[in-house]
Amino acid sequence: MNLQRFLLLFVVVAVAATVMYVPWNFVDEEGHKQPAGYGLIWKPPVLQKDRSLDILGLEIGVQTNDVANQVDTKRLAMQLLIVVAIGGGLVLLSRKATSV
Repeated sequence: MNLQRFLLLFVVVAVAATVMYVPWNFVDEEGHKQPAGYGLIWKPPVLQKDRSLDILGLEIGVQTNDVANQVDTKRLAMQLLIVVAIGGGLVLLSRKATSV
């Protein structure tokens, strides 16, 4: 396998990994976004929150899980652009190096 094909295969694998392991946002009821980190596209990250309920003077601790509910498309697009730009540049450089 020559260098160009190897680099092209590497770029394809990098793009696939970027699309499968994406940045997520938590969006609350008011529409405020909070970064949730990264997770697989089919398994978004979970944020555990400790909340308390006050019922008739008795405070009860409750732990809730909020699942990230929106892919951060801006960060994902930026990452894809960087991966494709670097990969394309490497392929072009390797093309020039092998033709000399």
